[in-house]
Amino acid sequence: MAFNWKKENNMNRRTRNIFVLLITSLLGWQLFANPEVRMEDKWRIREALEIRNTVGESIWKGISDVPFAILLVTDTHEFLFHHPYPSNDFALLEKDPITGSDIYFRKTQFSIHFEATFPAVNGLSCVVIGLPENTQSKTTSRWILTLLHENFHQFQARHPEHYKAVNALDLSKGDASGMWQLNYGFPYEDEKVNELYESYTQTLITCYEYLESPKGQAYYDQYQKAREHFLQAVSQEDRKYWSFQLWKEGIARYTEYRYLMALASYTPSNELKNLKDFTPFEELTVTFIQNQLDRIRDWKLSDQQRIVVYSLGMGEGILMDRFEPSWQESYTEKGMNLSYFE
Repeated sequence: MAFNWKKENNMNRRTRNIFVLLITSLLGWQLFANPEVRMEDKWRIREALEIRNTVGESIWKGISDVPFAILLVTDTHEFLFHHPYPSNDFALLEKDPITGSDIYFRKTQFSIHFEATFPAVNGLSCVVIGLPENTQSKTTSRWILTLLHENFHQFQARHPEHYKAVNALDLSKGDASGMWQLNYGFPYEDEKVNELYESYTQTLITCYEYLESPKGQAYYDQYQKAREHFLQAVSQEDRKYWSFQLWKEGIARYTEYRYLMALASYTPSNELKNLKDFTPFEELTVTFIQNQLDRIRDWKLSDQQRIVVYSLGMGEGILMDRFEPSWQESYTEKGMNLSYFE
């Protein structure tokens, strides 16, 4: 039988055209299809909200009333959770039963490495955070703790006069971006300041070690004197900056500590416990506390500079819990009293 090459070529051509059309359609569908939020990220966000709502009120009265708006930043898209009035550049992705939130999305604008809180969307204070693997948190448990840290910043900023009060510190020197909070020229390398800082931190550590001892009050008095000597060695503006950093970041780190202590009786969801990078909170608590105490004891002001306030603030909060148990009332009065640490 004669073979019809022309007919066969036409059939092959039609087959190739159909195949090309199919591939093009699939690529086009992928290009225009809505993005997806990974299930494990939904579980993590749900857990952070559950922890905040379960134990947060025992740490800070009123914190569960603060919108826990989260902007999750991925390589290609940003996903907005628990925001009451998104801006018009966001589109509705889904009404998510896992997080209990309408999820909105847009193309990525912020850094995928962010772990920060600021009025990122329509003037509302938002936690802007990358995926665990893209941030310093790295693992599920630490990432959730960071979410709770950042939610405390939302609690700090809840008062309508908050940003006005921050500006009233008059430390920005015209910097409207807010970067002055990171870049302020504190005398970190001054030799005398460093000497007094070391005395300040070592008396804090000693007081912590005698926290429940009858000698504790005497050591607390020594710590307060050392702290005051340190603050007297810098200018009034420097004191305001140091006090503000302790108020903001130091007590946020203290809040992480309080959450971990409260989680001793908390049972995580099965979905969370089954994630490969989940660390039981009781294990995280031990390493967390030791790490923070080591930083207070060993870090040099001249080397670590601003970031010493995180661990130091945690330590100060613990001491005040013991020796000034009503300190939180002063901290939160009048919508967060920025002068509390001055």
